[in-house]
Formats: sequence, structure tokens, C-alpha cells
Amino acid sequence: MAHTILLEVVTPEHLLLSRQVEEVIAPGVEGEFGVLPGHTHFLTILKIGELRYRVGEQMHYMSVLWGFAEVTPTKVTILAEIAEKAEDIEVPRAQQPPPLQRLPITPTARHTHLQFGTRRPQP
Repeated sequence: MAHTILLEVVTPEHLLLSRQVEEVIAPGVEGEFGVLPGHTHFLTILKIGELRYRVGEQMHYMSVLWGFAEVTPTKVTILAEIAEKAEDIEVPRAQQPPPLQRLPITPTARHTHLQFGTRRPQP
């Protein structure tokens, strides 16, 4: 088994990162998840949070605001609405809320009342 996995981070504007890494830790909607080379296939939704990846002994950081992660045994693809490397973040700008037109449509609590498998009364 290889000791690295390809990490690609893509936003609507550009390919932000394409690099061989030893480990990826990402903010999934069900909780933070980690990926090592040889990981099983999966697809998940990302929430706002910190993406970390390790190259050698050094950990690198970036922020992600919504998106998807596709994991295969040899590659992690992050499709993020907004992503930025930690060293590129301008603190005053980062403290401002993101533009409303760029926020994704997400499920809300009002949809959780649906009960599947129940029958509606016939008229």
C-alpha cells in the first residue's frame, strides 16, 4: 500500500491544492473524519470548518465553507463552495459573514417531521 494519498481541493474559481499527503482530516456534517491511504470509497457533505492535511511530520491547515468530499483509496477530492489556505487568510476579511448569494441551500429542521412508511388516510 502506498504511503501517500492525492488531496485535491477545488472551488468554483480554481484548483486550490493538488498534493500528495499522508493524512487528511475534514469537517463532515456528521462529524470530523480522517482519511489515510487505502481508505474505502465514500462521499459526504462538508460543513464549515478546518481541513487539515499532513505532509511528512508537518500539519497544514485550510478553511472550508460547505461542500462535498469524495474519498477513494488513492485520492481525496474536496469540492468546496469557499476554501482558503491558513497562510492566505486575511483576518479582517475572514471576520465578515460570507455573501448571502453564495451560501448553499441546506436541509432545515422543518423537514425532519416527515415520517416514511406511514399510510395517508384515503378520502
